[in-house]
Amino acid sequence: FPDNVEDVPDAIAIGTARFSARSSLQSVEFLQENGACLDNIIVGTSTIPQAGQGAFASRTIRKGTTITTAPVITLEREQLLLWDTIDDGNETHFNHVGHQLLLNYCYGHEESSLIFFPYSPSVNFINHGIADEANAEIRWSTFPYHKSEWLNGTLQEAKDRTSTGLLFDIVATKNIRRGEEVLLYYGHDWEEKWNQHVQGWGMTNFTHYNHGIPTTTDYNHAGKDEQVR
Repeated sequence: FPDNVEDVPDAIAIGTARFSARSSLQSVEFLQENGACLDNIIVGTSTIPQAGQGAFASRTIRKGTTITTAPVITLEREQLLLWDTIDDGNETHFNHVGHQLLLNYCYGHEESSLIFFPYSPSVNFINHGIADEANAEIRWSTFPYHKSEWLNGTLQEAKDRTSTGLLFDIVATKNIRRGEEVLLYYGHDWEEKWNQHVQGWGMTNFTHYNHGIPTTTDYNHAGKDEQVR
């Protein structure tokens, strides 16, 4: 909305969305010089069993080409903690019970308190691929709007920022055919912990599971005779 009364007629004339982002409409020439291509990937059913959706190349992408660029939001890891409230009658306690689902879509070092959440069309549908099958990697962006000087700042400066300025580039490490799924190697530590999770996943009473992981169909069959109250 306008900050002052004098701007209200302009906001009414062009709409509040256009008013708040006046540079949102640009010429083709401007976009060719300053824009980033975001339609190299589209969403479809992943080729990985039980992975759900995945990101696929919408055209042939050559090795070394930037597949897509994504701005990132800097978060503190503790912001994504989930807590349960326990009231013992005398006082209220908070018990840590897990993390928000958003954590699954963030990137960061295991020992760092800061993590990065990329937001861009389809980018969060890019699944993990083992080292030999992965065909893309994340790099700090070469796009001119990436504020690389922020990477030399202090931890407190990063926490205090209320705007975005850092960008990720997803870069092809192999030639990718049109229709081929784009896969990132999430790293050895992630892969090891995922394998531990899969091995420890309970499979009692599931007979239709695929690759050891119960499907939604399995859950539906398991509870089909239970009475709903």
